[in-house]
Amino acid sequence: MELQRRVLLLTWTFFLTFDIVINAEASQCSEETTPKNKKIKELFKNLNNTYLYRKDTKSSNETSLVGKPTRCLWMLWTTEANVSTASVFLTYKDEMNETIVDILSVKSECKNTLEFTFTDVDLEEFRDRKVKYKVLSTNSSCSILKKPKARSGKCAYWVLYTGGGGKVAKWCKPPRNHTGDVEIHTLKQPGRCKEKPVTIPPGVYTLKPE
Repeated sequence: MELQRRVLLLTWTFFLTFDIVINAEASQCSEETTPKNKKIKELFKNLNNTYLYRKDTKSSNETSLVGKPTRCLWMLWTTEANVSTASVFLTYKDEMNETIVDILSVKSECKNTLEFTFTDVDLEEFRDRKVKYKVLSTNSSCSILKKPKARSGKCAYWVLYTGGGGKVAKWCKPPRNHTGDVEIHTLKQPGRCKEKPVTIPPGVYTLKPE
């Protein structure tokens, strides 16, 4: 009888401890998805109503967000009122030189991570596509994001430079000794991509590109 009591007591203690651990992790995750998540909140504030143009380079023509080669890619970021979610209006030219327009939703997750979801797309291959980036740092002129390494391939970094002039400051760069591709986005529209912007769908806040 005494043995059974001890077994029951140990079992009860185990489940209680297990439940506390799970709830603690869930609580931590929930807290980090709120506006209290400082890096996410600051990033959304810094990029709100901002057009960012990807700098096309021969070494990194494959865009980690899209998952295939693109050119003349630009994004318009709009932050929701709760400052914990955002929308991205994405335009780019594919390998067939066709202009593609997508609308993505962006939400914050645990550990300063953003999840991009392709919500309004024409191509079947992008339906419900989700891509995650971790916010390493952000301020009013420079934000560094990292896309974790996939099963095949390597990781990728985003340099989002919102300082003036379009030339990225020397200090605005990924961590030292990184091994991933670096994709640079600035406020300057590439000369060869100066075409009339695609009409932005109703409901997406419009701000004329520079």
